Amino acid sequence: MAGMNVVGEAAKFHQCILNIIKNGIEAMPNGGDLVISCREMANNHVSITIKDTGCGMSPQQLAKIGQPYFSTKAEKGTGLGMMVVNKIIHEMGGTVDVKSKMNEGTQFKITLPLYNMEKRET
Repeated sequence: MAGMNVVGEAAKFHQCILNIIKNGIEAMPNGGDLVISCREMANNHVSITIKDTGCGMSPQQLAKIGQPYFSTKAEKGTGLGMMVVNKIIHEMGGTVDVKSKMNEGTQFKITLPLYNMEKRET
């Protein structure tokens, strides 16, 4: 990943990644796999994918993800985590795409524009 830079506040970006990881871990109470990958895309963007093998979400739940106060965790969640993730990533010029299947898991794909540090230094 050398040379791949994005613009944004590090603490906020860290919060986004941790929120998604925490959700994935909580979706796998009996264990499972959580895979994080990063790749440079042809359109001068980078994608960060976080995929779990947890319980997944129904199409109805998936349609509501990111809405204020919606949570799949019953009384445990505040329903603000994914709303915050979406807000921060959009502030960074990026997008969040979510795919999920019941009993198979969920995949979050964050896409962000790359920032050319060399161009900035000249």
